[in-house]
Amino acid sequence: FAGLAGLAWAYHLTVTIKILKTRLPDILEHGRLFSYTLIYILNITEIAVVIALLFETPLLDLYANFHQHGLACYGYLNQQFARISK
Repeated sequence: FAGLAGLAWAYHLTVTIKILKTRLPDILEHGRLFSYTLIYILNITEIAVVIALLFETPLLDLYANFHQHGLACYGYLNQQFARISK
């Protein structure tokens, strides 16, 4: 199942990038910033759901773990930038 999920997501990503290179009317109408942000958020949500299904983890626990690790990464980067700027 994991291999098929990875293959499907790789295909989806490839087709998405190929299609975004064309001049889509909805992207032209609503603007690239909004459209690309929405596409990014939906893709991240899709990845989170697939990961939750693969590892049988409740989605809220997965979000909490990502959030905790994300904060730790930002904290580490903040320390490194502070150290470099001294």
